[in-house]
Amino acid sequence: CAPMERGDSHNVSGNPRRFAKVKPSTKNALRTAKLPAASAPFCPYCGDDAELITGELLYPSRPDLAEKRFWRCSICDAHVGTHAGNPQKGIAVNTPLGTLANAELRRARSRAHAVFDPVWKSGTVTRSEAYAALATQLQIRIEDCHIAMFDERRCAQVVALVADLKQGRSWVSVP
Repeated sequence: CAPMERGDSHNVSGNPRRFAKVKPSTKNALRTAKLPAASAPFCPYCGDDAELITGELLYPSRPDLAEKRFWRCSICDAHVGTHAGNPQKGIAVNTPLGTLANAELRRARSRAHAVFDPVWKSGTVTRSEAYAALATQLQIRIEDCHIAMFDERRCAQVVALVADLKQGRSWVSVP
């Protein structure tokens, strides 16, 4: 499925940022009484509301993810992880880390992280500096420079930019 755009007929409200309360639709879905309920994100692929689930359901063979929380569209299997919450930054518990992603987009984001994260993990630049430089290269605002918010095309740009770095073309400014 392709992501829905503003005004698509599947979007009943006409507002792609429409939110609704968490509605557990499987026996393993989290009950709102057990966790503070965040507003459910809207699935960009089918228009349904996502459900809040644990990693135990999404990744049964990954015990390290069992207690993590994810928003998932049960129709499209698009999903995204959640913030644990950060009151100092005003981030509520269960806030999506990015946008819901189908399997193809999750693979693209994984590739982008696999090549980009070593740029800042090497210690040559900080994570903040690396993302600031990436934002400049992508000509986007630093606030919008999160791989979990990128589409396939933007992820491919990240991979190409990091390949440029490996070829000796510098775009990360070192203080």
